[in-house]
Amino acid sequence: MLQRRKGTPRSTEELLHELQVYQIELEIQNEALQQAQVELEKFRDLYVDFYDFSPVGYITLSHDAIINEINLTGAALLGMERGKLRHHCFASFVAPQDRDRWHRYFLSVLKHGHKEECELQFQRNDGSRFLGLLHCLLLKNDGEKSVVRTVLTDITKLKQAEAEILATNIELQATLDAIPDLLFEIGMDGRYYNYHAYRTDLLAASPDLLLGKTIFEVLPPEAAKICMSALQEASEQGRSTGKVICLPLQQGEHWFEFSVAFKCESNSQDKRFIVLSRDITARKQAEVDLRIASVAFESQESLIITDVNGVILRVNKAFVETNGYTAEEAVGQTPRLIQSGLHDDDFHSAIWETVQRTGTWKGEVWGRRKNGELYPKWLTISPVRGGDCVVTH
Repeated sequence: MLQRRKGTPRSTEELLHELQVYQIELEIQNEALQQAQVELEKFRDLYVDFYDFSPVGYITLSHDAIINEINLTGAALLGMERGKLRHHCFASFVAPQDRDRWHRYFLSVLKHGHKEECELQFQRNDGSRFLGLLHCLLLKNDGEKSVVRTVLTDITKLKQAEAEILATNIELQATLDAIPDLLFEIGMDGRYYNYHAYRTDLLAASPDLLLGKTIFEVLPPEAAKICMSALQEASEQGRSTGKVICLPLQQGEHWFEFSVAFKCESNSQDKRFIVLSRDITARKQAEVDLRIASVAFESQESLIITDVNGVILRVNKAFVETNGYTAEEAVGQTPRLIQSGLHDDDFHSAIWETVQRTGTWKGEVWGRRKNGELYPKWLTISPVRGGDCVVTH
């Protein structure tokens, strides 16, 4: 641009042009200011909306705990119109039993200045109450008295939910403690993730070595194979029952029957199962004893089993062959069915007196078969007692 020589007067056209340029620049700046004002008002409206309709109460307290400002949520929590809350003492909304704690808490905020929190019971003018959580922060302004920014949150439902969860957990723990079985959480790969054991001596590995291990690392090969087949069955059908394994424990060989149920599947690689394992060692032994007793019952000697009232419950084959009565004919009758009639009542009374006094009776008596034939027999009477020593058969 060519510079005008010093002292050379500008023409009217040049002055007008320069004024037009300035005017345009002012209009651009004015438009920018107006746009900035629009944006500012927009953000202010957003702030007001956020402040007033926040899910928590925002309260500004003076150095004397007087309400200076409060949002709509806070006013709703305290149960009073916002206009009436200004210059209102905040402590009047704290339940009487918590006011001393509120004053100590507020003095601590004023003294230390950092953010602190406190749970208090609040009481509205209508008498209704709620449990609130307070977060307070002291703000010191230059040349002005300090204020306390306060956030008030209604945690009544949260505390109720926590109490319900705690009660549920206590009930669940009591239920687990009452289960006389071993409980495991196992992954599809056979890895132990959790367990509950009323007797840790029944675990195949010590508790500190069990978690994180797999079935193959803990159980004998054959038992591990059965367990994995149960997991696969539960994966396909939702559950598996009736599988039995035998484990060599320190106290001896133990038998377990277990059931498997599918728990959850967050992804295809993370299937979890609940395994309930019951110690059936006593049952297994009882089955063995029962088989032995069954063989002994079917011996060459006639056997009768009655209830405590003397009613026949069962007879063996030797009884049928010796006396001529079928099992169906004998069951429901009493041993009088085969009495000979040659012994009087005193004889039979003496027999039962001896049984009650000594626990058994042995001797020779006469019997009568179904066909009326009399025959001599050696009779042994023995009561069967339960665990409480009471005669059951």
